[in-house]
Amino acid sequence: MLYSSFLEVSSPLSSLLDTQSGTIERTEILRNHEDMVNTTVEDFSKLKKSIDICTYGKGVYLTINTKPIWEGYVKVKQRGARLRWITDITKENLSDCKELMTIAEVRHLDQIIGAFGIHDGIKYRASANVKELGQLPEELTYLKQC
Repeated sequence: MLYSSFLEVSSPLSSLLDTQSGTIERTEILRNHEDMVNTTVEDFSKLKKSIDICTYGKGVYLTINTKPIWEGYVKVKQRGARLRWITDITKENLSDCKELMTIAEVRHLDQIIGAFGIHDGIKYRASANVKELGQLPEELTYLKQC
């Protein structure tokens, strides 16, 4: 299994009321790897049109080798969503990038640090760099609608 649990739970940073829809958006930080994976997979089920990702090279490896996340991306693509990635393509991650290209548009940009994504043009999530190949990040920041 690629993730391990920490004792910390999500912590709300701030809340914002959307007066047009009446929903509250809250920024949260997840520190439990299982919560990170589960929240990401849950968000995939709500996704309607697109995922845009910008990540350093290890992020591609992590995505493909975290089975629930990779399967979630495949299902999102099968539903017709557009997947676009910008990443640092290197000889070390070329085979992973080729695998990702089977479901996403992939572009190269040198020296990316960190990772962020935007779902359906409005839902933001970000993480710091992974310290070791195959490890999930220590934190995941995302917007949660309440």
